Amino acid sequence: MEVSRIVTIEVDIQQCANYFSTLSMVVQLPPEHDTPPAPAEVEAGVIDDARARHRRERWAGAILAAIAIVAGLIFAFGGGGGAGAGKRGHGGGLPSGAAAQPARPVAIITRAPSVTQFGLAAPGVGWVANDTSFWVTRDGGRKWDELNSSRATRSGYRQRSTPPFYAVPGSGADISATSAPSTGVLALAFMSRLEPLSPFCAAHVPHTEGAVYVSDDAGVTWTMHLFPGCNEATSLSFINARMGFVVFSLSARSSSLYRTDDGGARWVHVDDFSAPMTISFGSRADGLALVTPNNASGAGVLYATADGGHKWQRSHVCGASADPTYTVYCGAPTSFGRHGIVLGVAQNLAKRSSDRAFVYSTADAGRHWIRRDGPPLDSPEMPAFSAPNAEDLFIYSLNGVLHTSTDGGRTWSTLHEPQFKDLSEMQFVNADYGWILAAGHFDYTVDGGRSWRPFG
Repeated sequence: MEVSRIVTIEVDIQQCANYFSTLSMVVQLPPEHDTPPAPAEVEAGVIDDARARHRRERWAGAILAAIAIVAGLIFAFGGGGGAGAGKRGHGGGLPSGAAAQPARPVAIITRAPSVTQFGLAAPGVGWVANDTSFWVTRDGGRKWDELNSSRATRSGYRQRSTPPFYAVPGSGADISATSAPSTGVLALAFMSRLEPLSPFCAAHVPHTEGAVYVSDDAGVTWTMHLFPGCNEATSLSFINARMGFVVFSLSARSSSLYRTDDGGARWVHVDDFSAPMTISFGSRADGLALVTPNNASGAGVLYATADGGHKWQRSHVCGASADPTYTVYCGAPTSFGRHGIVLGVAQNLAKRSSDRAFVYSTADAGRHWIRRDGPPLDSPEMPAFSAPNAEDLFIYSLNGVLHTSTDGGRTWSTLHEPQFKDLSEMQFVNADYGWILAAGHFDYTVDGGRSWRPFG
């Protein structure tokens, strides 16, 4: 609105200038006579013209003064063309943290930054982080918006206009869990040992602070809320920008499950477990959990829920078997509504290498499971696994080979080139688009892993 007012003022001033210029030209033109005028007539005409010009100049000055006054009032009461307000989140009261603020980039860079963590929400939309800052891209890495602590503000609690990336080297701040359930929706659980953001966390021992940051516009604006008890989240699973679940590991032998329906402003306690757990919910009701008990093998046990986490059914597809030397080690589950995917690696402890991999899938929220053979891994360790949906599966074994399936694990294709050693993370968001992070490499693919290109 302010811009349109300014344009209107400029047009009025231009019209006035043209009008006065036209009057000046009329005054300066000599009167047309068939015969030259007498000296007395010339003197009288000059006097009349001077008087008329003087009157016009006084009127012009008054009009310009009025325009200046009106313009000043518009700028005084209209905001002077200032920036508009960003999105506002539900604050949820003081204990819940700060409301959403516009996340303005500190700088825009055109080369990929150094990366220690990353996440994807859609093709070309994702974030990366390292020990000092955080970047978001919405165009496949052509431009990166860098966000850091220089935009922090104070108002009661410290309200931060950017995500939680006020981390500096050695501060102990870290992204502890992430979730990207749909295009543009990013949820990050953040933990810091810095000066507490609120008096509720200042008295917390040990002096750590956990908060959740949620964005529904691919990182343009964020809403921050403190977790109950300033606890650190170890697993995060959002269904959309408002509904999500979180796990707090209160000790090495216990964990708690909470749910939010308003983007993290309020959390409701759901259930407790006597061991650490990793969760993945496909809806408010249906979810999977990999619980890691304190046993000799260290193999996790898979559970499923169909009522939002109040009741859990144990599955025996993962963990120790009747044969004490045979164990199936499962990775974190992935849920898509009532469908779910879990990668398991069967290991015979009497051998030096892994036997084989299996893909377990369910279509009824974990009541029944189907096991399909996975590709040969040639590695005794759990490989990187990504399942953007129930049909498109990606397994990257530590020998540098990528295995893909487009039919839920019924058949597999092997891509030997290129090979990445020391792989730390891989994520796909559909059958074609994915990111991979390995030692000295941060690359992306647009053809399902057949070819990879470095960022920047």
